[in-house]
Amino acid sequence: MANGPALLHERRVLAVAADHPLAGAESVSLEVLADHPVVQYPAVTSAAFKRDRTPDRTPSGRPVPQGPAGTTFSEMLALVAMGRGVLPVGEQTRHYHARPDLAYVPIRDAPPIRRGPVWLASNTTTRVREFVRAAVDANPAPVP
Repeated sequence: MANGPALLHERRVLAVAADHPLAGAESVSLEVLADHPVVQYPAVTSAAFKRDRTPDRTPSGRPVPQGPAGTTFSEMLALVAMGRGVLPVGEQTRHYHARPDLAYVPIRDAPPIRRGPVWLASNTTTRVREFVRAAVDANPAPVP
């Protein structure tokens, strides 16, 4: 896979079931991941992406228990809603996946999620490079 420049930075939030003890928290620390199973991305997801989104350890080194894996993002959120685990996600998830059975709690000490274009490295053509350049030119400077 080839990665283009980040076009968007968004805060991380923790998806939890609406009735989860953390659901009403103003914010949480990444350290809380050691206290709850974390729903996992499908096995086909790259190792780097998984490490970024669902780390094996907290910043202080505590192990993060792995929860069940979903095969799609919607399935992962369903597992969270059923109380099977928690899931760090981007802040925009609360808008695009608003559900009454989920709550999204800001993670105060997490780095932002960086989003940008991704494509097959074997398909790096002039057209792809021009598209990425146009996206960068059309995008205001991303907020870190």
